[in-house]
Amino acid sequence: MPRYSCDHRPELNRQHFPCSLDADKALTVWLKPHKERAISDSEILKLAVFKQSGRPKLNQPPDGYEYQITGQLYWSLKSREERLMVMMCCLMVYAALEHKIRRELKAQSAYFPNLKYKPCQNPTARWVFFCFQGVDVLTVNGEQQ
Repeated sequence: MPRYSCDHRPELNRQHFPCSLDADKALTVWLKPHKERAISDSEILKLAVFKQSGRPKLNQPPDGYEYQITGQLYWSLKSREERLMVMMCCLMVYAALEHKIRRELKAQSAYFPNLKYKPCQNPTARWVFFCFQGVDVLTVNGEQQ
């Protein structure tokens, strides 16, 4: 059955558990009311914990271990119509975004570098997303920094 990426589950991703059984139990409890969702590639990571601050010394044994849940969350779509509707919505948003980017570049006589870093006014949305990958904006008290 095809699956489509959905939202994340911050209450589990950021939580650390004292043992792997607690992590597994928390995942099971979380999934119970969310029957329309599924998790693929779920894994419980064993993380070393050091009480001393800073980088641990080479070959220093950890003071203990914590466990964390990782994986990808998906909506399970049962019918063919649901899958097609999701795909159509995604394609419409993608096309509208590409159209707006190109229209604004032409209206402002601006250019965006293409794959060969030559100026162009019709970049793909995928290329624009790729170029802005890793760019973060921090807003503190209403001011961007």
